Amino acid sequence: MAEWLYCFLSNLPERDHVILGVSMGGAVALNLASVIGGIQIKHVYTFGSPKPGRITLHFPVTEYVHSGDVVPCLPILAPALTKREYVGEWKPFIQAHESYQYLINMVLSAEGYE
Repeated sequence: MAEWLYCFLSNLPERDHVILGVSMGGAVALNLASVIGGIQIKHVYTFGSPKPGRITLHFPVTEYVHSGDVVPCLPILAPALTKREYVGEWKPFIQAHESYQYLINMVLSAEGYE
């Protein structure tokens, strides 16, 4: 399944790339970034994503998490990989994940993407 994504990333112009993922997409982004070679990764940002399991990080990661959001605690026995940035108060699952859009826009703007 990720083969098409790897092919796509391999054909991008040579520059440092920023990868973002929300919820399960964050875990997929971390796993993919940890195994792809030949692509310069500047930073990976995740928003309310579960822990990806045992991977090796060769790039900086910032995880944005709402206090009390249960998704970033899953799976329970997986090791935490990075320091998390806790944003905002506890919100119900759907509201927490909808509120990440503001952070995504902020990160994209800070990284120079419009």
